[in-house]
Amino acid sequence: ISAAAIFNHKIVLRLSGSDAVTAQTIDELNAQASSLDDTFWASISNLQHEFFNSKSTIWQARLGATQKLGEWDEQSLIDWCGHIRYIKTDTDFNAYAEQNNIQVLAIKNTATQTMTSPNKIEKALKEAFDPNNIFK
Repeated sequence: ISAAAIFNHKIVLRLSGSDAVTAQTIDELNAQASSLDDTFWASISNLQHEFFNSKSTIWQARLGATQKLGEWDEQSLIDWCGHIRYIKTDTDFNAYAEQNNIQVLAIKNTATQTMTSPNKIEKALKEAFDPNNIFK
């Protein structure tokens, strides 16, 4: 498993490896397989997935994979196996985050534009660790 996300009550896994290994993994998981190209994963990492098309404030929270967010669980997109959650809400999530010791960042609201491309530091790190652009 090279990536995982949860959206609209569906778990989406990206499997990497040979065709035989990925087929065996699908069988062992007893999962329904469908092919997704890289645009799905790019849309999440670049904050361009349909989830981000909203007038509501979108918060990015970093927390434990199994940590619950109460009423916000239903309004979230879960990335990186649960460690990054994007929460869409019109209420003040920041107060809840402070009370529950959750690190958050408002990534889209009336004062902040959605980030659509990696910043300079992220680009430099990516180029240093992946100069041949193997991992898009």
